Amino acid sequence: MTSYKIRISLQRYDIAKYGIKDLNWFCRPCEMRYWPEHDERVVSDNPANSVVPADPLNEAFVTGHCCEPEPLDSSLESDDSTSNDDVIRYRILEKGSKRGGRLLVASNGYTYGSKSQRNNKSSTLWRCSVRSAKLQCPATVSQRGHYFQPGTRPHGHPADPRQPIYKEVVALVKEQIESNRHSTASAVVTDILTTLLPEEQHFLAPKFDLLKRIANRHRAGKRPRVPAATPNATSVCYSPLPLSRQLTGRGDHNVE
Repeated sequence: MTSYKIRISLQRYDIAKYGIKDLNWFCRPCEMRYWPEHDERVVSDNPANSVVPADPLNEAFVTGHCCEPEPLDSSLESDDSTSNDDVIRYRILEKGSKRGGRLLVASNGYTYGSKSQRNNKSSTLWRCSVRSAKLQCPATVSQRGHYFQPGTRPHGHPADPRQPIYKEVVALVKEQIESNRHSTASAVVTDILTTLLPEEQHFLAPKFDLLKRIANRHRAGKRPRVPAATPNATSVCYSPLPLSRQLTGRGDHNVE
C-alpha cells in the first residue's frame, strides 16, 4: 500500500481543532493535477468534424523532395586553369637552337632538338637537347601533326623552368634584329622586354646585357663578308724588260 505525506497549514489546523470549520484533507501529488469543474466542458483533441490543415513539412517528404538532386553552386565549380596545370604544352622555334636549327620547347622545362623525320614526313622524332660528353639524355618526343607524345625513357637530369622562356626570347631577339636592320640592339631588346613579353614572365627572361650581346653577334654573323683588298696598281713593281726586247717589240720600229 502506497503511503503519502499530507500537509496542512497551522491556521487550518487550529480552525479544524476548535470546530470552526471542517478540515479537508487532500493528497499533495494530486494537487498538482488539473481537475476541471463540473460545469466546464472538455474539448476533444481530435473532434470528428474538425479539418486538419496540411503539414508542409510532411508533404515535402511525401513528394520525394529529399531525393531530388539539388543544383550545384556555380561558385564551387573548378577552374579550367587548375585542371590543365599538368598538361604539357609544346612549341616549335624554327631558329631556336644555337646553330639556327629547329628547337622544341616544352612547358615543363625541357627542350628538344630535331633528331629525324620519318620517310612519310608525317611524324618527327625530337630528342632532348641536353647532350654532352658527360650526359646523353635519352628522352624523346614523337610528333605527328599537332600531336606530341613523350617517349617511354625518362630524362636523366632535372628540368629547368627558365629554359622555355629563355629560348623563346632569344629566338625572338634574333628574328627582330634581322627584320629591323636599322634599329640598334638596345632598342630591339627593350621593345621585346616591354611590349612582346608578358610582365609576369620578366623574371624568367635573360638579362638585358646578354640579349644585347646575342643581338649584336647575330647581326654580325648575317653581314656579307668584305672581299680581300686587291693590290693597288701603282704599288706593283714591274721588272724592266731588256733593251733588245723593248726595241724589237711588237709594233715597235727597229732603230739602227
